[in-house]
Amino acid sequence: MAKATFANAQTGVGRGATQQATRDLQKLYNDLQSNGRLRKVQKKKKTGLSNSTVRGIHMMLHNALDRAVKEKLILSNPTENCIIPKIEKEEMKILHPDHISAYLDAAEQRGALPMFYLELVSGLRKGELVAPNGATLTKPTAPSPSCLLY
Repeated sequence: MAKATFANAQTGVGRGATQQATRDLQKLYNDLQSNGRLRKVQKKKKTGLSNSTVRGIHMMLHNALDRAVKEKLILSNPTENCIIPKIEKEEMKILHPDHISAYLDAAEQRGALPMFYLELVSGLRKGELVAPNGATLTKPTAPSPSCLLY
């Protein structure tokens, strides 16, 4: 009988502690969204962290607490019932056809016409255009394809 009472007490405390932890985590996420930035320079633009950053923090905590549940350190994961912010998808900005010739003229003046033309027709991102490939890293004497575009 004492064992059953002790087990019920543990279960009740665990449930209550998990609910409180869930509330505390939700407050943390909300606070990070509203005033999570620490640097004064960044606070001038926006005081809170982005939704994707808060989601990343949630995922790290969720995985760590899942591990604690598997190792039977806690009864349940308090992040399970938290409401995490949705990722904001920005609409892609497309260069208007009237501005393409001016864009390519400016690229030609800077001697980078092939690279910027490739950017326009392929949809590659800036980092993908100029990033070295694996062959460049293994053979330092060979020019990278991005160098040939200049």
